[in-house]
Amino acid sequence: FKCNTAFLQSHNSLELESEQTDRITARMASSVLVMIQEEVTCPICLELLKEPVSADCDHSFCRACITLNYESSKVNEGEGICPVCRVSYQFGNLRPNRQLANIVGKLTGFKSSPEEEQKVNVCAQHGEKLQLFCKKDKVAICWLCERSQEHRGHQTALIEEVAQEYRGKLQATLQKLVAKEKICDEWKDDLQEERTFWKNQIQGDVEKVQMEFKELREFLDSKEKNEVQKLKQEEEDIMNSLAESESELVKQRESVRDLISDVEHQLQCSTMEMLQVRLQEVPASGSQETWKLKQPEMIPRKQRRIFRAPDLKGMLQVFQGENRVSGVRTDRQRITATMDSSVMFMMEEEVTCPICLELLNEPVSADCDHSFCRACITLNYESSKSKEGEGVCPVCRVSYLFGNLRPNRHVANIVERLKGLKSNLKKQQKVNVCAQHGEKLQLFCEKDMVAICWLCERSQEHRGHVTALIEEVAYKYEEKLQAALQMQMANEKRCDEWEDGLQKERTFWKNQIQGDVEKVQMEFKGLREFLDSKEKNEVQKLKQEEEDIMNSLAESESELVKQRESVRALISDLEHQLQCSTMEMLQVRLSQTLRLKQPEMIPRKQRRIFRAPDLKGMLQVFQVHVTLNQVHNENIAVNEDKRQIQHQNNSRRNLQISETYGLGVLGYPALHSGKHYWEVDVSRNDAWLLGLNDGKCPTYAVKNNSDLKQHVNYQPKHGYWVIGMKNGSVYNAFEECSDTHNASVLVLSLTGRPSRVGVFLDREACTLSFYDVSNHGVLIYRFYDPSFPDAVYPYFNPMSCSEPMTVCGPPS
Repeated sequence: FKCNTAFLQSHNSLELESEQTDRITARMASSVLVMIQEEVTCPICLELLKEPVSADCDHSFCRACITLNYESSKVNEGEGICPVCRVSYQFGNLRPNRQLANIVGKLTGFKSSPEEEQKVNVCAQHGEKLQLFCKKDKVAICWLCERSQEHRGHQTALIEEVAQEYRGKLQATLQKLVAKEKICDEWKDDLQEERTFWKNQIQGDVEKVQMEFKELREFLDSKEKNEVQKLKQEEEDIMNSLAESESELVKQRESVRDLISDVEHQLQCSTMEMLQVRLQEVPASGSQETWKLKQPEMIPRKQRRIFRAPDLKGMLQVFQGENRVSGVRTDRQRITATMDSSVMFMMEEEVTCPICLELLNEPVSADCDHSFCRACITLNYESSKSKEGEGVCPVCRVSYLFGNLRPNRHVANIVERLKGLKSNLKKQQKVNVCAQHGEKLQLFCEKDMVAICWLCERSQEHRGHVTALIEEVAYKYEEKLQAALQMQMANEKRCDEWEDGLQKERTFWKNQIQGDVEKVQMEFKGLREFLDSKEKNEVQKLKQEEEDIMNSLAESESELVKQRESVRALISDLEHQLQCSTMEMLQVRLSQTLRLKQPEMIPRKQRRIFRAPDLKGMLQVFQVHVTLNQVHNENIAVNEDKRQIQHQNNSRRNLQISETYGLGVLGYPALHSGKHYWEVDVSRNDAWLLGLNDGKCPTYAVKNNSDLKQHVNYQPKHGYWVIGMKNGSVYNAFEECSDTHNASVLVLSLTGRPSRVGVFLDREACTLSFYDVSNHGVLIYRFYDPSFPDAVYPYFNPMSCSEPMTVCGPPS
């Protein structure tokens, strides 16, 4: 009993000490929490930070609080004043502070009651500490629970070990969720960019359509200029590409020309030199490599592309070893031993600088084709230039551009060969004479591959060897060189043909682009009508497209916000659980999975381009076959077969308007409804009237009927809707005032004399329109009359013109 009493006293003492320690710890924790809470309190609303953001000065605020403060106190657009330190900051630079958000989240879920924490760690059934974890039932148990019937035989482990494992899993899950949150933020930025893109895109398209229609109303000048500039730029690109191709071809041709020059030079060398060089390097059965030229690429005529100049690197191959063409070399020091001294002298004069009178050094040619040493002409230019960049030739006194001086490679080659002439001439005599016997080298030892004399042939060194006359051996090698020469000359000819092809290509593309320019100019010149409704329709389509895109993006953004909120909630839960006690953490189930669905973006497919309607083609759909009615007027001749009308009076005087009423001819059928179109050829007429009539016009000659003269006018109220020309240049529309209904003759201004006039009647729209078909369908005039009679007829009046007007039939 005494032992139990001592044990109880000792136990109570330990419990008192433990409680005292817990209280001290709680007080310390409470004071620390107060200080931390002050750090994460918004200076504006004095509450814990919500969506904390930090300014440039590092002070942090709730996002909503600082936004309201910025709106009420901003200095300039985008610039605000910090409410704490009064330092200016950029509103766009506000950055989220995730660490503060995490601290606030932890403070919010903090449990300050140690007693509650203590209860969590004690088994409710046995009162013992929960220090074990049943892996089968996934619950914390005490040591008595482990031995109970409920958990007997289950696999258990210490809570500390399981807690470490769980903590690692929670940390891994947290990292994945943070990554998914980052992905959501990126997707949100993408959606914002997409929204901005489509707003700008659609707005740009709307403005473009409006601008295009505005330009079309103003005869499409700026659009036409833009299209022409594109074609001109295309032409410039093509010409530049062809020029590059031609430049590369010139390089190939120069290489071929150099090879031809080398072969010709070898053919001019002495037999001994040729044999001594060739037979040491080329075997008798040596093959020759074909010089491969690369044909310049042309611009495809079906699909235009920017020309890419061919890469000619590695194309220029050096002839070496067994692949040399009959042993051709580029030794530019040797010159023919048989060259006549007078020819040499004339050549030397040709390659002598007119300034220093020495052989040309780095020869360059001026625009006048005279050549000089580069140094000499440079000094001469500096001392005698008249204008910047312009000099005077010292020989012919013709002005030239200093920048146009071009190197003369062929003259340089000749100079190099002339320089080695003297030494070569001295050695030439020695080359043809046997050094041992002093006899001429006229035989060739095919075994030793050397030239020998007749005494060498009988000597011990060459006795029994197969020999041949040098002329015979030289002939074989000369044939090889001739073959190489022919091949290179064929290559040169091919280069010339390709150069001609490039010239034709350049001409073709110039004509092609010029034709396209003229076509564009004609097309834009012809677009004049039906723009208002088309513009409204196009803008409505774009606005509807923008609305659909914005709705789709808003729906995607809404789904993304929900996903992000779910991710944020899981992150917050995991962060909170990682801060909880071990017992609470073990109660968490790790089976939660979240799959993000990327928001759908609008495919940025190629934008449709507005194309103005083809007016002429559109009207011809409604073209009708008009039959001419015979009239009882001896002054009017109607040819029904040729569909022609002409005036037959030979007086050749200009008729008064009142004298032309009886000259009209009606066309059939009558037009009651729908859309109808016909064309009239007036190219030979200097006077005419065209339009509609109600069918009551006089079809006989009118003689001195004063009443008719006074009351019949070419006006809608009298059944006429017509326009006309008189005196070859005066154009009128016969209208009436909409208020007083008095006669009104309008003078029309046309840019040119129409040779064919199109007439278009739209009964539904109550309009009658006249077009200059010869000027790409330009509108001449339009009547609007909602009170057209039930039946109207095409009307034709040749006035006093004796030349026929022709009613054109529909296209076949």
